[in-house]
Amino acid sequence: AELKVQQDAARAKVAAHSSLLKAVKTKDVQELKAAIENATKEGIDASQVKRAEALLREEEMKLDVLSRLEAAVAERKVSELKQLVKRAREVNADAAQVRKAEAALREEEASDRKARAEALREEASTERKMRLSLDAAAAFVIDIGKRVTVAGRSGTVRFHGATQFAAGVWVGVELDAPVGKND
Repeated sequence: AELKVQQDAARAKVAAHSSLLKAVKTKDVQELKAAIENATKEGIDASQVKRAEALLREEEMKLDVLSRLEAAVAERKVSELKQLVKRAREVNADAAQVRKAEAALREEEASDRKARAEALREEASTERKMRLSLDAAAAFVIDIGKRVTVAGRSGTVRFHGATQFAAGVWVGVELDAPVGKND
């Protein structure tokens, strides 16, 4: 009976060792956890268990990086994607997933460049329109001292030109009645 108990213990130890080796080879996180727990319980050599634990931590880190990488791809966070792609390479994460993230990163960067270019074109267009309207206003000469009617009120032109308080060409009119904004 005692021999049977010893044989069963030896079989359990061999099975735990085999399970640990298989888990290390496959690098499956769940398998590694279970095999480490079983190997520790069966008294397998501590150095082998420690190597398996180190591998487990490494694999968990890879899974964490890949998970965060996937989230950054979904959320299209360019700066985070750059950091995570770099980190994924450092920890030797799954190459296919890293390539997928790199493609998403390139796509987002191209989209950002396109949006910036469009904003610059729009800004240039607005500036061009403003210059044209200033040129048109400058072509419209108003003589100082000329009598004019503004919004149904009569007055005399006292100023025509650029000001320090606002962009564009301004015309200052002294109204006949003290009813203006700055009378």
